[in-house]
Amino acid sequence: MPSDPTPNSDLDQRVEQVENQLARLIDVVANQLTPAGPGPTSDDADDDDADRPSLEEWADEIIERYYLRSQLRGWQDNTAMRAELEGLHRAHAAAWNDDAGPWEQVSWHDAFARFLHRVSRDVSYPRDRAENQPPRPAATTSATEKKKETS
Repeated sequence: MPSDPTPNSDLDQRVEQVENQLARLIDVVANQLTPAGPGPTSDDADDDDADRPSLEEWADEIIERYYLRSQLRGWQDNTAMRAELEGLHRAHAAAWNDDAGPWEQVSWHDAFARFLHRVSRDVSYPRDRAENQPPRPAATTSATEKKKETS
């Protein structure tokens, strides 16, 4: 049974199209990641960084303001948590900038709340929270058991 050359040529054309699209996508992404691509120049970034506190100073302020000492303990040594805080730090600076829109601060608080949820519930960070938590108090007897004991 002779093979039909049409299905293979269609497949070859499609593969070539996908490869071309992938090559264009790689070029676009590579151009965005190079210094010549879009984004702030290094001079602009330096000006922004000079106006805002360091990540450590900002994190200490946030920890104190929102009573997060136990939740963010050891964040400096935790690369995942540090990366999240770096993003929040930059977003905080943008939200409280003079050019910020009316919802920027609300959006920052929303992102901050989602971060806290991930820290406390969803994301298993590299450090084991169970080992770093203070010991839990011993279980107390329930109110019904206390009533039985007194009766």
